[in-house]
Amino acid sequence: MLLPLLLFAACAVEDPPPLCDDGPHEATECGLHEDLAEEFNYRRLQNEEEGVDVILVREATGIGPGETTQYTLRGFALVKDGCLYCVQEEDVLAYTTGHHNWMDDADATIEGVLHRCHMQYQPSDPDDPYADWVWTYELTGLDPGTEEVLWGPIPLDLTYPDSPW
Repeated sequence: MLLPLLLFAACAVEDPPPLCDDGPHEATECGLHEDLAEEFNYRRLQNEEEGVDVILVREATGIGPGETTQYTLRGFALVKDGCLYCVQEEDVLAYTTGHHNWMDDADATIEGVLHRCHMQYQPSDPDDPYADWVWTYELTGLDPGTEEVLWGPIPLDLTYPDSPW
């Protein structure tokens, strides 16, 4: 399953320009699809009301403190405002791992905006220490130099796989 991702990356000198016509689009049009889940950590996140569709393809590259999995982001597909963006260039992708992977960020710089997909495991009610713990996901646009919020956050729902584990 690595072959489709490698072929895509090897053939592309740079990521293609956004596709903003003939919509609506889906993030799977970037060639990042569920079959990659066998070899990579594949996540699809969506907000149907906002028309946002995100696919993250992460590769486990090691184990960190507290059995945290270290990831390298290999692909970031985004549909936002009717446009499709396909990002696989390493120099515009970044992944920040939190303790136990309970607060991770997948970043892609697209057209001068840092798109951050934040994934956090937290109590459903921050004021109740006995509340059930849940995963939350959101997408935010940031200034890449200052990390000032430009738009968002947009809440996202995990649509693949069925469970974050």
